[in-house]
Amino acid sequence: MRTRMYWYGILSLAAFIAAAAVLWWRSAPAAGRMSAPGPALVHLAPRSRAVFGVDEPVTITLPWPTPPRRLAAALAVAPAVPWHLTRIGPSQYRLQPNTAWPGDRRLHVRIRAAALYPGRMVLRSAHTTLRTDDDRTVVVNLTLQVMQAYQGGRLVATMPVSTGVTPEYPTPTGHFYIWRRVRLGDMRYGQPGQPDAYRVPHVPFAQYIYRGIAIHGAYWARQFGVPHSHGCIQLPTRDGNRHGQDVPEDAGWLWHFTHLGTPVIVRGVTPGPTRLVMYPGQPAPRALQAGQHLVRGRQR
Repeated sequence: MRTRMYWYGILSLAAFIAAAAVLWWRSAPAAGRMSAPGPALVHLAPRSRAVFGVDEPVTITLPWPTPPRRLAAALAVAPAVPWHLTRIGPSQYRLQPNTAWPGDRRLHVRIRAAALYPGRMVLRSAHTTLRTDDDRTVVVNLTLQVMQAYQGGRLVATMPVSTGVTPEYPTPTGHFYIWRRVRLGDMRYGQPGQPDAYRVPHVPFAQYIYRGIAIHGAYWARQFGVPHSHGCIQLPTRDGNRHGQDVPEDAGWLWHFTHLGTPVIVRGVTPGPTRLVMYPGQPAPRALQAGQHLVRGRQR
């Protein structure tokens, strides 16, 4: 009799646990139905990187839409610097400093999942540790058509550039940062056969700062210090250059100096009149909207 009662109690307890699990499964959001060990529900990117620029944002991806105030309350950044959140999707935010991350420091970003989703089944908190460079900045002066590179507030290099011709292809002014780097790739626009279409092969050291506007090497150009581009910021390069070995490798130097997230400040007024220098083997195109280049190549 006692044995029968014992097994009856065990079966009743198992039935209760099973019923509770079914109720939780039906009531919990789909994003919360995860079995351990699974991936973290909160993702931070980049997860790790040897060095990144002081303007590099951290992307936060959440399992379901979350109010920014709740995310901010669960977010911890060390060292403590003023920062802000920008919503870039229903469940995605961009974490950026108000001015810049501290130079030559390790940056710790942590999201306490229990504070973000109290009462939910969350596996673990999200954390990433990154290291900033030694406060490197690039300044482009449109008036003088020069680029200056600063390291820790100290000027380390000055080089001539060629920016966009006006008024058709102006180089945008403002505060930007390098968000994409392509060591060697093609720049394309439009469909073959169209009057505005062009394809520039093997463009070296392209570093994108705003839409399709990039700092890159221009092996086809002979003269710098005057505007002659479609909006990009062109630098001398030996990569693919047939104009002689005395050409400085400014584009390559800048490639190794900067990182993703390096601030790029563009200011001044483009002098005129300006003349467009055509890409190699390309017919003269009609006016294109600045920043509409399509880029394909090896991305770093």
